[in-house]
Formats: sequence, structure tokens, C-alpha cells
Amino acid sequence: MEAILPVVERRSFKSSWGIHGLALAVLAVLAIGLTLLTWFHPTLGYAEKGSVIAGADLRSDLIKILWTCYAVLAAVSTLVLTIASRFTTQRLAPMLGAYALGLASLVPAMMILDHFI
Repeated sequence: MEAILPVVERRSFKSSWGIHGLALAVLAVLAIGLTLLTWFHPTLGYAEKGSVIAGADLRSDLIKILWTCYAVLAAVSTLVLTIASRFTTQRLAPMLGAYALGLASLVPAMMILDHFI
């Protein structure tokens, strides 16, 4: 009996690196979207009227922070995944650990960024 709908082969990822690359690509697309939203939105990125720096254009600073967060998350998660892939053949646990450590590393990264900017 012939199938009514054709069977479509799904793209499978041979390793966790393909999944990691896809995750970083999705995060990059989200960061690009937030960058465009921040740059072109009429009020987003400007200081409030009642603040000390009222009306200041903070868009470039917000975009710098966004892309610094992306770079730190990508670098740390790639490093952790590289190290973890040498010790285990599992996929889920090392990836979750890599992204958890990547997110946790944003806290000291932002403290360092705050000190120098």
C-alpha cells in the first residue's frame, strides 16, 4: 500500500555541534531583531523624562551590552561543550550545562563591563 503523503526525511544532527550551531544561530537572529527594534523604535533606548540624564540616547550602549552578552554566552558555552564532549557521549546534559554556565557567566561579565564603560 502506497502512502498518501510522501515521507520526508528529517534532517538529523550527527553531533551536538550541529545543535549548538543552530542554537547560536537562533540566538543571533534574536539579537539582530532586538538590535533593529532598539535602533528604530521611537522611544526605546532613550532615558526617561524624569531621570538625571533625561532624553539621553542610550541605544548604542544597549546594543553594545546585547552583543557583549551574546559573545560571552557563545564563547563560554562553546568552551564548556568542547571540554564536556571529551568526557561523555551524552548530548543533553553537557548542552544544558554549557548554556547554564554561559548564562551564569553573564553576571561577572556585566560587572566587568560596568567597570570599564
